[in-house]
Amino acid sequence: MENLRKSAVVLAAAALITVGGANVFAAETVVEVNSIASETPEIVTFPADASPAEIDNTLYVPGRIMADAMGMRTEWKQESQTAVLVVEAERSSSKPIERYAYTISESGADSVGLNAVPEDMSIELKLNSSYALVKFGYTDNSGERTELGKTVQLDGAVRLVDDGTLMFPLRSVAGALCLELSWKQESRTATVMIPEVAVIPDGLGVVAEDTSLGQTEAVVSAEADTAETDEPEMIYLGTFKISHYAPGTESNGVWGNATAWAGSINPGTTIAVDPDVIEPLSWVYIEGYGYRRAEDCGGAIKGNKIDVAVASYAEAMRLGVVYQDVYLCVE
Repeated sequence: MENLRKSAVVLAAAALITVGGANVFAAETVVEVNSIASETPEIVTFPADASPAEIDNTLYVPGRIMADAMGMRTEWKQESQTAVLVVEAERSSSKPIERYAYTISESGADSVGLNAVPEDMSIELKLNSSYALVKFGYTDNSGERTELGKTVQLDGAVRLVDDGTLMFPLRSVAGALCLELSWKQESRTATVMIPEVAVIPDGLGVVAEDTSLGQTEAVVSAEADTAETDEPEMIYLGTFKISHYAPGTESNGVWGNATAWAGSINPGTTIAVDPDVIEPLSWVYIEGYGYRRAEDCGGAIKGNKIDVAVASYAEAMRLGVVYQDVYLCVE
């Protein structure tokens, strides 16, 4: 494999901006991009009204500007309030990031025995959600598209600053895209780089068609770092047996992507519950998982048992069964 390395260096200086009504320490930023979007080093300057910000000790960056600097294209899905960062996967591309995307996507196909050609690598970032959906896209000889993916938890919720700029936590998004990040506190420098060895995420599985990331609305209330609101009142329900499932017939039988009460399964949000224990469409807090919404049920989901939706059947099988405390969120 090629030894590819890239750097996106974020150099921070003092400034103050407002995020969701709360003042945070921000940065008048210079971004140095070395061998990422091109082989030629480039300097990207963030506008004064769209600078990186530190929120709860987490570095956030403007999504579109950072994606452009890394050689990725951005798409916006208005209906679902989701930003999608996409990098094409091309073995012979002039862009190091596209060559890297091909290499790591190829490793992903090999890991599950998929005979197909890498097309792209992407991450879905939904506004107000602290979960993301990572996908690796492929096409086979017949032109049929297959996606491998998994859900990942971010360091914080994706959010908008007051002027409408979408911001995401840099470290966890970079990690989800199989990139490395180092931080030097003395100079407040974050460096994102292509690792020397491509390591494909574990738990990848085939993602059912039209699977998208759900909006975990309660995350915003729980973190309360943008809205200055109190945490929701919670009632302890007990220890529950937690299993996992995914959109598609392999995991959800004849129901496919459908839920009982809320349309499609949304990894990162949907759970299946016993409606005699947890009322349909209620929000609950599950230790180790965060906030989830009761959107589904099932014949085997009885009593203190919850089925948590993830992106793929392979991920569901890997996560297996655990036991966690569960709380009901009440207004």
